[in-house]
Amino acid sequence: MSRPTLLIDADDTLWSLIDPWTVALNEKYNLNVKSEDITDWDICRFYPTLTKEQVFAPLEDEAFYENVRPYKSIVWLLYIVYAVGCKIKVVTSIPKRHIKMKADLLFRYFPYLTWENLVVTDNKQEVDGFVLIDDRVDNLLGGKYRKILITKPHNKSFKTWGTDIVRVTNTIEGIIRAVKMMFHTRRYNDEPLLSDEQYEHINRAYEREGIT
Repeated sequence: MSRPTLLIDADDTLWSLIDPWTVALNEKYNLNVKSEDITDWDICRFYPTLTKEQVFAPLEDEAFYENVRPYKSIVWLLYIVYAVGCKIKVVTSIPKRHIKMKADLLFRYFPYLTWENLVVTDNKQEVDGFVLIDDRVDNLLGGKYRKILITKPHNKSFKTWGTDIVRVTNTIEGIIRAVKMMFHTRRYNDEPLLSDEQYEHINRAYEREGIT
């Protein structure tokens, strides 16, 4: 049985980037913009008094990433999926100069992942995998993979009705939904992507933590 591949975005999916970003800008420029105020992908719209260079300056500072933290339970939830034999690809679109900083962040909190698990691309639709969990609609549209959209203020206006995109409230729900998709999807030979044993192992682990 070949192993299914779980594709997952990094920023604001594995970890919160927008929260420390808004905090950094507010502290430096004496502003009061909240992360929930960012209702569009273009963050500069919400900082009209700042230049684009000023808005993006925090992301150029290595010290900034010390304040970026993974969402609660995500490290462990993803490890269980990895431990039962699923492939995991963290798929992100970032400038080349940010790759080392993001990789350091990934390997710090997810030490079971390596460079082989990191894919940097501006076109996620070209990446082969069973399902993609992401917070940006553009990364989901047109992909051959199953699609799970993490609800964020900047994508709430997108209507999933009539699309093949499944909207979830957070990354925890997204990972659980992806696992269920893997188990309930069968190949041409009627074998599930996840075996009964793998699926039960994940479920038991999640239930012990009260996550189902």
